[in-house]
Amino acid sequence: MAVKEDLVSKLMEVLDLLKRLDGVDSAVLTYEGLPLKILNMDTSEAEALSAIISEELVRLSKYSHIGKVNYVVINRDGISLYARIVDPRTMLIVNCDYGLMGLINSVVDQVINNKVVKCSNCGFNLTLQPIKCPRCGKSIPLIARVCPFCKVSIDARECPNCGKLVTHEGTLVKKSYAPLALFGGIGAGTFIADLIIAYGLGLLERAASILILPGVISIALIGLGIYFYKTQYRMW
Repeated sequence: MAVKEDLVSKLMEVLDLLKRLDGVDSAVLTYEGLPLKILNMDTSEAEALSAIISEELVRLSKYSHIGKVNYVVINRDGISLYARIVDPRTMLIVNCDYGLMGLINSVVDQVINNKVVKCSNCGFNLTLQPIKCPRCGKSIPLIARVCPFCKVSIDARECPNCGKLVTHEGTLVKKSYAPLALFGGIGAGTFIADLIIAYGLGLLERAASILILPGVISIALIGLGIYFYKTQYRMW
């Protein structure tokens, strides 16, 4: 009984994540065919979904070449259903966008197998956290490498606990100083070059007025370098 309660508790946490994601219409956690927890549907709908999945599993069991599966994906009447058979009695059914199903399955795998992704800096559990896609703004699982909606690659995301940039595996991301060096170097170099030219032409007395525009350009380039350095993993 304790094992069952622990498993159900973990799946409840997955449901808490699902309700914060875009593209998830509804979900139900069932035990022995009966709804334990329901998200965005009534009991009759939950029982109907459970019946659909059970029917599909019976159909699949007739094919000897199909090995033991831990989840099924069903497209019926325009509805995409993901069903994770956690054990013979426990099942998680999710009505969601087709592109999310692989991510949801990864989340369930990590949670029930106690292999959640943790921030390498603070140890915070990242598997059960959502993030906003930097391009389309959709709420997706933090562990996603690619947004399932707009397909943009996500190089880094902030840990919700410590704020450090991490990969989808929780390892720290080190920022490159290349943007800062490039734009900062060009900006500083431009100003110094103009100063040398003014000196060579004997115009140092008028340097204040002559170097106003180059100075503004140099400051703008240095500022651009700082901006790109700080936002390099949030731009596409």
